[in-house]
Amino acid sequence: MKRSFDNLFPLLVVLAVLFLLGYPFAFLMGYPLAKTNLEDHNRWSQQTIKAFEPVNVSDLSNLKFTDSISAETGLLVFEGTPVRSAYTVDGQLLTLESDSLQPVQLTPLSGQIDGQNQVFRTERPTTDHPLYLNDRLLEPGYEKPPEKPDGVRLTFTFTDTQGVFALHGQLLVPGKDYTLDGTTLTLSQPASLWLSLRTEPDWARPIRVTGDYAWADDATLVLKQAPPAGSTLQLASAVVRWAQRLDGVVDGQNRTFHLRHKNLVSNDAQRQIYVDDHLLRTQGRRPQQRADGQTTTFTFPEPGGIITLNGNALTAGQDYEQNGQTVTFKQPPPRLGQLLQFDYVIADAEQSQLVLALPPASGSVVWANTYTVYDKPRCGTNVFECFLSLPQHPVPLPHWLFTTAPTFFAKHPWESDTNVVREVLYTARGTLVALLAGGFVGLLLAALFVIIRPLERALLPWVIASQTVPIIALVPMLVLILANFGITIQTSILPTAIIGGYLSFFPITVGATKGLRSVDPLALDLMRSYAASKWQVFFKVRLFAAVPFIFASFKVGAAASLVGTLISETETSNAKGLGFAILGQVQAGNVADLWLLFIISSLMGIVFVSAVGWVERLVAPWMRKV
Repeated sequence: MKRSFDNLFPLLVVLAVLFLLGYPFAFLMGYPLAKTNLEDHNRWSQQTIKAFEPVNVSDLSNLKFTDSISAETGLLVFEGTPVRSAYTVDGQLLTLESDSLQPVQLTPLSGQIDGQNQVFRTERPTTDHPLYLNDRLLEPGYEKPPEKPDGVRLTFTFTDTQGVFALHGQLLVPGKDYTLDGTTLTLSQPASLWLSLRTEPDWARPIRVTGDYAWADDATLVLKQAPPAGSTLQLASAVVRWAQRLDGVVDGQNRTFHLRHKNLVSNDAQRQIYVDDHLLRTQGRRPQQRADGQTTTFTFPEPGGIITLNGNALTAGQDYEQNGQTVTFKQPPPRLGQLLQFDYVIADAEQSQLVLALPPASGSVVWANTYTVYDKPRCGTNVFECFLSLPQHPVPLPHWLFTTAPTFFAKHPWESDTNVVREVLYTARGTLVALLAGGFVGLLLAALFVIIRPLERALLPWVIASQTVPIIALVPMLVLILANFGITIQTSILPTAIIGGYLSFFPITVGATKGLRSVDPLALDLMRSYAASKWQVFFKVRLFAAVPFIFASFKVGAAASLVGTLISETETSNAKGLGFAILGQVQAGNVADLWLLFIISSLMGIVFVSAVGWVERLVAPWMRKV
């Protein structure tokens, strides 16, 4: 008992060490991907920075905002125009010192306020304007599913099913218009294929109201809860907002300004940057001519502007000369080059730096009504959190393999060919056949090489050259040859035996040849003195001397046979065996199951090598270690 434990203890120690080393190794392999997720802004959540409106409408001379405001970093605007009348700010309060401005213009909505109605309409579409219930500002919010309507689809998925749902300007009634199953909404009738030029919200899809309300189309809004009877529900048709000033000197010469939030989203089509009441256009304007690689003069819709070529801003006077709307390049732009004219360009998105085409006049105000920035990584705040949040790890954590193993083994019933135990047995059978075939050929060649020396000089170079043929190229050739004989490679074990035997016969040949020649010269002299024949020398001396070499080469051949079997099952699309299972998991991207298959394959190699050792102790008991 103690001897068995002494033999088992080193193995347990090695397994424990490998288990513990699996954690830093898994992190090391997943670190590059986690670091990319942390640093790649395209994988970050986005935040839209907007000018915000007052939260109260009871006292319009003293407006209250949700955040503290400062005249140094912001300004009051009314419908896209900075307010020039005097006002003072104190924390969240703004006091108008003149009654010449009506800061909020409210429009009642059509719809009965009876404590039950949740759908209201306006004749003047103003979906970007705030909604007030009595004196409280309501917060909009909605969620749309990833699926798009096609006139047939009934099911749509959401992250949550709390709240109410709307579609095409109508409040959906549970049980009548839809049913819920977990996070899946099933409509009673398919959502019609209806495309809108407006993309937010996408009213062709059912939406879930997550805030106080959401617009169900451009004139209909749905409240999450019906307002109490006697309440006042009003939409602001015009409203003052507190907007953000851009950092930068306005002296008539400076053209460089910074937004106050970093990591600007470059392709934000909704961005609104103003100089006083002039909105700088985000979209570029194209010239009348196309770049053909020869034309140097182009006519743009307007004079001025920043000219870009394939997204890179060019320098006036250095790259081109401009005269009104006409731009003449010193070198013809390349053929199909994209020429655009902008009111401003983003010089540094990470620092949110903008360069305007024209310097604002002294005394002007450069401000932002809305823009979007990358807020924070979705994966976490550091590399380790991003590593843990990876949906698939290149190397799973060791304890994950233990937790997924029961599910993995119970995934398919025993009757199925994809049952992992049956796959192991199928691969084991193929490996055994391949090892026996390779062993037979290897021992036969070794015996011939030793008995007939000229045959070794003639064939050994070709035996060596055979191992230089890529297996991945040999398998398709073998498939074609076997198909000509009517052998179905998807179900036959013959390709496995040939490929596995092809890989295993070489080490057995070399090892057995070396062993057969390792006889003590004194023993050979003794056999000659007895007038023994070559065959007697072979069977009575050489074969026994070669036993250690033969079994050592068979151990190498067992591992090679397993590799050849797995390759054969993969390349021949054999619907059975571990090779086919590994290929399927690679295609499915299931890393955890893939590593479990790797471990099973490794254990199979250990079992086969151990089996060869057991046969060695059985056949050659004199080689047992004391």
